[in-house]
Amino acid sequence: GNVEVSENTIKNVALHNLWRDLLLFPTASILLTDTREIRDTLLGTLIELDTVSIQRKFPSILVISVQEKKTVAFWCKDRCLALDKEGVAFKETQVSPDFPVITSLGEVQENPGETVVVRGALSAVLGFSKEMKRRSLLEDEVSVQFRIVSENQIDALVSEGWSIYFTQTQDLSWQITKLQTVLENKLPLEKRKKLEYIDVRFGDQAYIKYR
Repeated sequence: GNVEVSENTIKNVALHNLWRDLLLFPTASILLTDTREIRDTLLGTLIELDTVSIQRKFPSILVISVQEKKTVAFWCKDRCLALDKEGVAFKETQVSPDFPVITSLGEVQENPGETVVVRGALSAVLGFSKEMKRRSLLEDEVSVQFRIVSENQIDALVSEGWSIYFTQTQDLSWQITKLQTVLENKLPLEKRKKLEYIDVRFGDQAYIKYR
């Protein structure tokens, strides 16, 4: 199951935890092997791995199967990190248009292995981004980046120079519906040049502010 993590790296971590002393003599017998300890060590050491399973194949083989983490979004500040489904950064990478980009606020530099986006906020960003694309709310050449301001506000920064304010604490589908109504009925393309933001967080209304 490994793609980016080399087979030798996995072997070395496993072998380091395989040896035991039996009556003062080192042994690597699979009968004495703590497979759960090896699994936990692999997951703790190689943060690119999502799951690890280990099976004994007698008389002398351990079969290690792994699944690597999948990118669901990018977190960017001075550099960009891939995020997994739990909001954990697991590698430095280049962004691609396939996944949402979340921009960092503040002075803290995040590192691989840390949770940088809480799951609720990440789910909101993924859901909002997916639904915007499904409904084709913006033109193909227009891009969007996301900025998590607080639990009650996430900004979608549109490359045309305006923003959408939404929240993870309210129904995303209804917020998207309000946004769609505004874009289709009240905001022709020429008006968007003066637009500052559309706020779809509250009640049945979408609030529009121009510069």
